[in-house]
Amino acid sequence: MDLKIRHKSGGSVPPRYHERVSPAPVREGETAVLTCTSQGYPPPQYTWFKVHPTNGHLEPVATTEKKHIREGVLVMQNAGLTDSGRYVCVANNSLGSERVELQLTVLVPISVHLTPQRVTVDLSHDTTLTCSVTGHPSPTITWRKDGLPIRNVSHRVRITGENSSRLEVSRMVREDKGMYQCFAKNDYEMSQGTAELRLGGECVSFKMSVKRHVEREYGNSAWTEEVTERE
Repeated sequence: MDLKIRHKSGGSVPPRYHERVSPAPVREGETAVLTCTSQGYPPPQYTWFKVHPTNGHLEPVATTEKKHIREGVLVMQNAGLTDSGRYVCVANNSLGSERVELQLTVLVPISVHLTPQRVTVDLSHDTTLTCSVTGHPSPTITWRKDGLPIRNVSHRVRITGENSSRLEVSRMVREDKGMYQCFAKNDYEMSQGTAELRLGGECVSFKMSVKRHVEREYGNSAWTEEVTERE
């Protein structure tokens, strides 16, 4: 962001910004560059602050191995989640000061872990699927069963937990078995986890065959015969 202001030759001008544009989001591990350049006379001096996310206090940004400040440019190498937030740049000369606020977003890839990944539940029993999600900006969670959206309208199948992170199935019925998907999405990407819910407690009917030998006689003849019986 290159901001300029005209001033009369030999005259003094306080610092002024023409525009205030936040940098594009950077991915975790990349280098973030925040530019705060104004013009004034005498040439302004620059001071950087980070806005505390809870109390809003301005905390000075100090130069470290990964943070470098040169005139109106703040460079942060190997940017991490803790570097996300609002930054304030103050330009100051003998005639006054001007400040600009910039927002830095550090993108952390979304990770989804749905547990248990495979579970067998008997009829009329309960179970819970838990979707653990990390990433920044914080993703929102939606649920699907066999590719179709699950609405939180059933008294048996409910979406609960922080950020809809749990799917509770009460009194299991045959229609509940299938593949369940947990989708996590923010403005930059989407990821998903999958789990299979199997139905247990079903009776399987089968018949057993038993073979035995029977002695038979007819007149003067006798023989042995193999007989198959089903139980």
